[in-house]
Amino acid sequence: MEVFRRLPPPDRRDPCALTIGNFDGVHSGHRAVLGQLRRRADELGLPTCVLTFEPHPREYFAALAAAQDARAA
Repeated sequence: MEVFRRLPPPDRRDPCALTIGNFDGVHSGHRAVLGQLRRRADELGLPTCVLTFEPHPREYFAALAAAQDARAA
């Protein structure tokens, strides 16, 4: 597994089967998504790739909203 903290440059972006989401724990819904990703990647002969977010969008947008509220006050 290769982990990128930023999107890799275009010359390092190979074709892949991609899913995007918040994988903060792998519950049955996540397993279903990842299973479908694996099946489709196998059909296409591609590696799998997961794009997730850090911090969690809820944390990011809560901090952003708090900063905007502070400026408005």
